[in-house]
This record gives sequence, structure tokens and C-alpha cells, in this order.
Amino acid sequence: MAQARRLIWLYYAFQITVTLMLWMPIFYEYQKQMGLSDGQILDIQSLYYVSFCLFELPTGFIADRLGHRGCMRVGAALHVVTHALPVIWPTYWGFVCHWLLLALSRSLISGAASAYVYNQLEQLGQVELYKETEGRGRAWSLAVKVIGFTLTDPLTQINVSLPYVASALSAVVSTVIAWRFPPALRHLQVKAEPPRIGRAVALLLGHPKMVVVMLQGVALFTLTRIVQVNVFQPLLLAQGFVVSQFGRILAVNTLFEALGSAYPKIFRRLFSDLPMVFLLTLAMGVCCWGLARGGSWNCLIWLNVFAVVTGLAYPIQRQVMNEHIPDSDYRASLLSAESLVDRAVCAWVAHALGVALTQGAMPAFLQGSAMASLASCVLLWPLYALVPRRLASATAAEASKTPAP
Repeated sequence: MAQARRLIWLYYAFQITVTLMLWMPIFYEYQKQMGLSDGQILDIQSLYYVSFCLFELPTGFIADRLGHRGCMRVGAALHVVTHALPVIWPTYWGFVCHWLLLALSRSLISGAASAYVYNQLEQLGQVELYKETEGRGRAWSLAVKVIGFTLTDPLTQINVSLPYVASALSAVVSTVIAWRFPPALRHLQVKAEPPRIGRAVALLLGHPKMVVVMLQGVALFTLTRIVQVNVFQPLLLAQGFVVSQFGRILAVNTLFEALGSAYPKIFRRLFSDLPMVFLLTLAMGVCCWGLARGGSWNCLIWLNVFAVVTGLAYPIQRQVMNEHIPDSDYRASLLSAESLVDRAVCAWVAHALGVALTQGAMPAFLQGSAMASLASCVLLWPLYALVPRRLASATAAEASKTPAP
């Protein structure tokens, strides 16, 4: 139990420092001050999501083959360079490199971190702690962001680049923490069969329920990313807020998300995890519809409600996804496959948002997002009930891998 406790607290510290990006509330306006247009900013965002698609599977496969811990270390170190680039190279191509490097570093960390913690707890016989660890880790990171984002406004008033500098310093701390994680209990060198791309593809094709869960995660992630990152700043500007208020608004928003992450058990008493994922996705759609109505106070209220729903949804969806992964040796690869689809959809949606902004059609964009969330639930929830957990061919293939007694 002591090993599990140390692992969990290291994971909390890593999550807090590696995700502390104080430039998030002002990056849109910062890039505009550096001479970029709305179209250029959102084109870079679309490129960011596309690059994530290109990086996700290779980095997940590398993590499964060479070690989750090593990928977390490299990803954390790259974060330092990522946050420094907009300060030392504040041009269009500098921002392109900043977002591309961010995609690479986050790809190295995303699937590897979840897979590392889940596998370690599983080997320690404490896998039941994973759901709570993921939820509380997110809650802790969000709670620290609340404090951090309140500092964004005064830092910006001193110098608009200081939030990037502070984020780079936080990344230095996360890199140090990454080197403190204990080695894997089951070393990759002794595996009878090292991870193979063909095997990962076969797992995807042979387990349709897992694929449905992945697709539902896409709807959830896309809504979260688009509203909290891409829509957030243009929406506030459209409602008459000024840049010096963005940090405080995002801090309050983050506080509500942290509350949702910390108390998901309240709703789990009423519903099991899988129905909760679908219901929370529907709730996100309702929030998008509310945001489309306009008005400064209406905007703030719905952003905070959306944040609570997001906080509730993420730990539950992570747990559901991990429970559907049939082979722990391919956990990072399959989690990366989910992220790949997430980012591919986000790339398309970010481009659509850019078109909507140039045409002054943000309310229509938000209403369309709400309808898309409804459609995903209407299609995928019944589909999950209809498809088998795994296909007969996959069952036979796995049986052939099992040594005879």
C-alpha cells in the first residue's frame, strides 16, 4: 500500500505541474498582438490537432514497446522548450513550431501516463484505486490552475510574455518529478511477445464495444476542447469582456471543473459509469445551446455549468475506456488511438469554427455542436448495447496465444 500511495502522490504532482499552462487564457489575444489574424490563429489550431493525429499512434506504440516512464520524461522535458518558443520566436512560424512541439510532447505523455499508472496499480493489486487517482489527480491539477490563472492577469499587465515563462518553469519541475517515478514492476524486456502494430490493430477491429466507447469519448473530448480552448476567448470578446479579465474568468471556470472532478461519486450512486458518459455528453450539448443565446452573464453561467460537467465526465470516461482495453501490453497504444480520433475531429471542428468566426456565425456553430452531441448519443448508446464485446475471430486469436496447460 505504501508503494501505491507514493506512486499516486507522484502522479498528482506530475499532473499538476505538467498541465499548468498559464498562457491558456491569453494565447489567442497574445498571437493577435504579435500580428496574427483570426484565420491564421485557427489554422494553426487545426494544424495542431492534425499533428496530434500523426504523433499519437507512433508515440503510444513507442511507449508500450520502450517504456511508459521514459516517454513521460521526454514529453515533460519537451514542454520546457514548447513554452519558451513564443517568447524567443513570437512570429507566425514560431507559433506553428510552438503548437507542433506541444502536440508532440503531449502525445508522449497522454497515453503513457494513464497506462503507466493503471498498470502499476494493477501489478500492486490496487487497480480499484485508479478511478479515484485519475479523478483526484485532475481535481488537484485544476485546483492549482485556479490559483495560477488568477496570476495570469497581473503577469500579463507586467509583460504579456510572462505567462509563457512561468509555464516553462512549471515544466522544469514536472521533468524533475518524471525522473522520480519508480520503474515498471513488470519489465518490457521479459515479455514473450513485444508489442506489434498488427496486434494493436487486431485488438481494435476485434473488440467493437471498445471502439464504441472510443467514439463516445471523441464527442466528449471535442466538445470540451472546442468550448474551453478555441471558443472561450472569442466568445468572451464577443460578449464585451477584456483580456485583463480572462485569467480570473478561467480561474473561476477551472474551480467549477475541479469541484466536478472531486465529487463524481454523487452521480455514480444513481447511474453506472457507461450511462453517465452518455448523459454527461448530452449535458455538454445543452450547455453549448445555452451559450448560443448570448449575454455576458448567460455566457459566464453556462461556461461554469459546462466546466462542472467536464470535471465529472473525464475521470469516468477514462475508467470506462481502460476497463474495455483487453490487453495491458497495448494500453498506451489503444489510448493513443482514441486520442488520434479525438484530435482528427477537433482539427475539422477548429477549421469550421474559423469559418464561423469570419462569417459572424458563432451562435450557429454552438447550436450545431449541441446537435452533434445529441446525435452521438442517439447513435452510439443503442449501438453499444447491440454489438458484442469481442468478435469470434478475436476470441479465437487470443485463445491461440494462451499456452496449453
